Amino acid sequence: MVQLPAIKARGCRTDSSTVSWRARRLVLVALAMVGVIVPVPGLSAEAAVGGTRPVPPEALGALSAGVAGVQAGGTRWVSAYDGWAEAGTELIAATDDQAAAAAEVADLTTLRVQVEARKAEAAAARAQAESDLEVAQQHLARVAVLSFVDAGTTSQTPDVTAIVDADRQRRVVLGETVANTAVLAVRQAKATRDESARIERQAAAELEDVTRRVRDAQRRHDDAATLVTRWTTTRSDRQVKLVAEAPGATVGSSDLEIIALDAYRRSVASSGCSLSWTVVAGVGRVESRHGHAGGASVAANGDVSPAIYGVPLDGSGGNLAITDTDGGLLDGDAELDRAVGPMQFIPSTWQRWATDGNGDRRADPQNLYDATAAAARYLCAGSGGDPSEEGVRAGVFSYNHSEAYVDRVLSYSASYASLGLG
Repeated sequence: MVQLPAIKARGCRTDSSTVSWRARRLVLVALAMVGVIVPVPGLSAEAAVGGTRPVPPEALGALSAGVAGVQAGGTRWVSAYDGWAEAGTELIAATDDQAAAAAEVADLTTLRVQVEARKAEAAAARAQAESDLEVAQQHLARVAVLSFVDAGTTSQTPDVTAIVDADRQRRVVLGETVANTAVLAVRQAKATRDESARIERQAAAELEDVTRRVRDAQRRHDDAATLVTRWTTTRSDRQVKLVAEAPGATVGSSDLEIIALDAYRRSVASSGCSLSWTVVAGVGRVESRHGHAGGASVAANGDVSPAIYGVPLDGSGGNLAITDTDGGLLDGDAELDRAVGPMQFIPSTWQRWATDGNGDRRADPQNLYDATAAAARYLCAGSGGDPSEEGVRAGVFSYNHSEAYVDRVLSYSASYASLGLG
């Protein structure tokens, strides 16, 4: 309990003693479920420890970036984390599948264009060969007719027979040469036509196969795209739960929650002195079990609910009698003062040290961020800015004039320092 100098008010604070792809994807998901870190978007590889999971940047919400990576535990947190990690793993797998299918579609589309060009080229060659064949066949037919007509000529007179025979012989030789050439042209045209037709058929079959493969790859791409959309939405929904669970997750196996760690760290960062956050945490542990006295809980913005009030300071039980100083505004008691909030400020002390610790432009002693920020300032003032053990003890003693109280706070402080969180 924060008190005025020289006021001994042991028992005024609220304390626990006084207030009741399929195979690979399945493997990755299984690993995530048992706590082995898997590659998820936005999270570096960091091994989970036992029943804890590291706080990823995506879970911060209003929390400070400094708590990212802290190992946190708790059934609800681990469940939320594993669900979110599973969605991330599935999203990666679906994204990989989509990218692979898209690349395959692109490659097959290029191949299909090439096969179509080869088929068209073969079709054009076949059409030209058919045209050449028709011309060659017509030419061969004419040569045959001329040879037949020439061979049947018998109108020569006896006195010119020798001359005619010689001329005929030359024409026969020439005709045979022409005929052979015509036959060869027909054969070549047929061969070209047949080969072009074979290439065209082959290209047509290959085109049909490539077209089928393009359809299959496109279907895989579309299925993967559907999964990407589904897992993106699922991951986003699960991230909302992850953000909601992060503040209440416990720091390792300690009794600190992530939100309390964040509040204590922020309190000393804003205090302007070299006080360790663990000292503020020690005070918070003794005063209200980090905002949980009386079954209270701490919201994501630091608000404590239900509000925490100490006993009426009526002079009984070893407490001083302090009549009302705030008209009941802070402590709900218009006759006597009560210590208020998770750091158990007396109303008059709060009026002096009130601090906005969470940036909402209001200072509320029932808000963990505000209360710890005010407490850090108070402790710094009490220590005179001296970071030595003597200075720290003086600061804590100013908070509650009891050496037993100081020892208890510093004992908790030491245990939090052993967490190695800096």
